[in-house]
Amino acid sequence: AAAPPQHRLVSWASSEKTKDVCLDSADVVAFNQYPGWYTESYDAVNSTWVNLSSWAEAHFPSKPFMISETGGGAIFEWKNETKAPSKLPPRWSQQYQTLLVSADVRSALSIPHVAGISLWQFSDIKADDASTERCGPCVYKVPYNASEPMDCAFVSVRCFRPGGENHKGLVDLWRRKKEAFGAVKALYAAH
Repeated sequence: AAAPPQHRLVSWASSEKTKDVCLDSADVVAFNQYPGWYTESYDAVNSTWVNLSSWAEAHFPSKPFMISETGGGAIFEWKNETKAPSKLPPRWSQQYQTLLVSADVRSALSIPHVAGISLWQFSDIKADDASTERCGPCVYKVPYNASEPMDCAFVSVRCFRPGGENHKGLVDLWRRKKEAFGAVKALYAAH
């Protein structure tokens, strides 16, 4: 019997990007990159996506390009409204996450060869026990109760995973919306 026709696209979130030797096998060229967070500066967000999508278009002109993983973190309780004139808000603040994720989405919506974007991630999550040990947990004002949203009174942002959590969600652990949630929603609604 003949094999059934393929109905699913083949792709993966490539962290190797332009060095990925398997892209010939992909139906969609999809790159992970965190400009303004792990790599490049905030000012390079759009140029990063222009350059990567242009490379994909030049090397794989018949394949769509997708931003498969991007974003930045914010601690829900850090709603810092203060910043020095002409300077970016502090890393880990909701303001910075909103600026960064909005820049990623604006790039995806404005660059013709970008077929889509997947933000990392919907919700903050527990990272791992080693990160919690290394970074220390969130310090709550009252005894911890995982069934009710609680505000963190203190969490160190001097490590890779503050509080042992991945804070790149557009909502926090209790699904409370961060500022970036509304900003992304507005960008899509206006498109």
